[in-house]
Amino acid sequence: MALLLLSYLLIHRRIQMKNWKRQSESGIGLTEYVIVVVLVSATVFLVFPAMEPYLMDSSGEVGQQDGENKAALAGGLGVTYSGGQANPLAAAAPVAYVPPFSVLPSGGISTSGITSPIISILGSAITYGAGGPQCPVELVVTIDGASTQIFKGKGSEVTPTSGATLNNLPEGTLMHFQGKSFHPTSGNGLYTQKTVTSSAMILELRNGDYVPNITPFAQQPTITSFLTPVINPTTKIVNIAPNQVLYLVELGTNNTASPAADFQDLVFLATF
Repeated sequence: MALLLLSYLLIHRRIQMKNWKRQSESGIGLTEYVIVVVLVSATVFLVFPAMEPYLMDSSGEVGQQDGENKAALAGGLGVTYSGGQANPLAAAAPVAYVPPFSVLPSGGISTSGITSPIISILGSAITYGAGGPQCPVELVVTIDGASTQIFKGKGSEVTPTSGATLNNLPEGTLMHFQGKSFHPTSGNGLYTQKTVTSSAMILELRNGDYVPNITPFAQQPTITSFLTPVINPTTKIVNIAPNQVLYLVELGTNNTASPAADFQDLVFLATF
């Protein structure tokens, strides 16, 4: 740039040599012209090189400040500023969902955040003996030692709205489930299964688990007949959300080897 400017001044000076007389009359003489050339040359060759580092530093500071301002603005919008590189405003990585509970080894629940679980009864198929009358069943939820009845009735009385919602359980709540069957005429209790202690007669399934392939007792409906909304119809794999647990409860026997152990006496879904 400096060489171009100097060449321009030299060519311009030669042209002006022919017109010095006229320029002299207008007040601009040879002496003044020489002074101007000397000053410009000194600026180009002496002053600018000396100031260049300061000018570059100043430019860098302005650029850095501009980048910081853009980064601050991007941060306020929840995105990341990359300083003009590819994809300058990349979306922040999504935070993995963590359900507000954990399933205890016994099948109970411990909450890890405030939650309002929905307990939905999906079905029940239990009779008093092969081909006998339906036995009523009951589901009770115990919350930190206090019990609440969620459902009591026969399988034919289960509706899409059977169940209950438990509102605003605080973090650290201990929740347990109890299933119970009753004699169809006397009303006396038959079998009781609880998650407060581990029971082989209660199965809790999460998303991706296989539904056990068990032959139902005395031509009763199959387990999968109750699980149409929550399983893959082809693979019979449980298809529920991370905040859900599916429970299969056997209430006709305490022996897992018995033909009555078909795990469809009480089927319910807990959503947190």
